[in-house]
Amino acid sequence: EKVKYYFERMVGTIISLVAPVSLLIFCIPHLFIKLLAGSKYLSAVPILQTVVLFSFLRPFSYQFGATMDAIGKPKINFWVSLLTMCLNYGCMYIGLRYTGWMGAAYGTVVAAMTAGMPGQRHGRRDSLRVMAAFYVLSALGCAFAWSWPALIVFRFIGGLGIGGSSVLGPMYIAEIAPPEWRGRLVGFFQVNIVVGILLAYLSNLWI
Repeated sequence: EKVKYYFERMVGTIISLVAPVSLLIFCIPHLFIKLLAGSKYLSAVPILQTVVLFSFLRPFSYQFGATMDAIGKPKINFWVSLLTMCLNYGCMYIGLRYTGWMGAAYGTVVAAMTAGMPGQRHGRRDSLRVMAAFYVLSALGCAFAWSWPALIVFRFIGGLGIGGSSVLGPMYIAEIAPPEWRGRLVGFFQVNIVVGILLAYLSNLWI
């Protein structure tokens, strides 16, 4: 009963906060693109609608997985997670195939698929230190890149850091956090990512 209660509260909160905004952006994407970027970017309307739809549905997969584990049905969680993983990587492949070389995106995909192995073998903390080194190397390399291929390589290295830390970060937080703070701290990790992406977009808007 408690699991059902908390699940309903979480889903209700997500729907009440996210659904109105997502529906508004999905229905009138032209207006938002004109306001934020200008008319020359109207060709990005399908991309914006896809991102909004994915962003609306994504939180439910986390809540579903946590609930299935809590009520003792990990097999259902496994098969649903496997299906969503295949769909995610299929969409990534299609997007990368038709948008060309984006070093960070390829690095993120590779690291997200493989970061669990070094994390399991060498520990989450040491693996996250390597990811931090990737971040620093990528930032310096992109800032002082001497050619386009060099920029792509350093972007790929940054993508490795992004993909690896997005997998290992929540795992490490969940391991070291007190039980009563675990959910909030892992959630705060996700909030930091979203806020960081928002600030990056805002900075690009005024460049």
